[in-house]
Amino acid sequence: MLDAVRRGWWIVLACGIVVALCGFGYSMLQSPVYRATAAVYVTSGSEASAQTAYQGSLASQQRVASYAELASSDEVIDRAISQGNLGMSRDEVREALQTSAKPDTVMLNISADAGSSEKAAQIANAVADSLSGYVATLESPAAGGQPLAKVTPVTHAESKTQAVSPKPVRDTLLAFLIGIVLGLIVLFVKNRFDRTVTSTADLEDIGSSLIFGSLPFSADLRDTSLVPFNKGASALAEAFRMVRTNLAFANVDDPVRAILITSGGAAEGKTTTAVNLARCLAEAGKTVILVDADLRRPAVATALEINPHVGLTDYLGGEGSIMEFVQPSGTERLSILAAGSVPPNPAELVGSRRAADGIAELRERFDFVIIDSPPVLPVTDAVVMSQWVDCVALVVRSGKTLAPDLRAVTSQFEVAGVALLGFVLNGVRRGTSAYSGGYTYYSNDLGKPNSTASVEGSTPRGRLGARR
Repeated sequence: MLDAVRRGWWIVLACGIVVALCGFGYSMLQSPVYRATAAVYVTSGSEASAQTAYQGSLASQQRVASYAELASSDEVIDRAISQGNLGMSRDEVREALQTSAKPDTVMLNISADAGSSEKAAQIANAVADSLSGYVATLESPAAGGQPLAKVTPVTHAESKTQAVSPKPVRDTLLAFLIGIVLGLIVLFVKNRFDRTVTSTADLEDIGSSLIFGSLPFSADLRDTSLVPFNKGASALAEAFRMVRTNLAFANVDDPVRAILITSGGAAEGKTTTAVNLARCLAEAGKTVILVDADLRRPAVATALEINPHVGLTDYLGGEGSIMEFVQPSGTERLSILAAGSVPPNPAELVGSRRAADGIAELRERFDFVIIDSPPVLPVTDAVVMSQWVDCVALVVRSGKTLAPDLRAVTSQFEVAGVALLGFVLNGVRRGTSAYSGGYTYYSNDLGKPNSTASVEGSTPRGRLGARR
């Protein structure tokens, strides 16, 4: 839940602000209400001696609660309306009236609320006088004599200039707190029924596959797919270096050299990840070939601004060496094999023997072979191509990829007997548990252009070793 709050704090804050504004508006639209209070003193019996005075005081305290109820009785209210010229109905007076007895005293407060301070004072004083007269009548012995109890007005209600309501500041703060609670409830419900993958913890729940790293969201990639590795140690550049490190240590006994980059569905960032991972490996002094094997919607040539019309399909449909169709990328030590023209039968081409031979030749000529393939769920190309490589890296878009879809993808690769399978969590927003602000720790070394720093770092989380 704490991770959900970190991700969705803006939802909580927005709910608080919206409800606070509503509370402020409602408060400002309310008519002012004024309150006036009169106080009466209750006495009982004779006070000729100390003993009788004490007994009378106890009797008065017992009567106070009864008189508080009596103040809102029909008889008392009718007398107050008549004697005080209130010009109100019985129900209106009763609704405006409030009584409260002070504990362990013989004092009774009679308060009234009204739209003007003068009217509130008029009602409170009228009811206090009416109660005093009615109690005198009620408590008088049938044989005559002094009343058994007496109610004496001691404090007359006065007009006050300050209204008791509305109170905009109080109402707004209260509404804001209510909004925050509502926002937390909304966030809890959303998190409870949200099936998208948002954190590395979610990936760990999917299965025993490795987690190669997390790539933070970057608005800069909306304009270009290329991470500026040679312009300092940005969080995104350091995140790619961490993925590079974890891939190097994914299988120590049989180092990873051919990597298939794919995703469950479209628009999860697989091509951007493939392009920048290839550039990151080249930055570390490795010779790298990036193969655009997405023969349905190729994007590598566009991202790197090279000739898109010559590439893999030309090799698969012709003769000769695959190296004849390789193009320079403009980045030192990085070469590109574009997709070429979009064929009518991509699944058959990528599953051919010639395709496997071509990848084998590239493995002999380059330190790393990075293959960008189509998404797994719509087509089977990626599963077929997984037989060519040492490792499959599944790009998972944070907040977009559904956990059930990801389980289906991993299941397909497991059935296909993939040697090594891992995740790259992409587009992680700041504030989530998968986001790390510590990528710049080694910035003095890794941020230099064409750095040849060795690929060092931590072992990727998850199950180590290859599946054979």
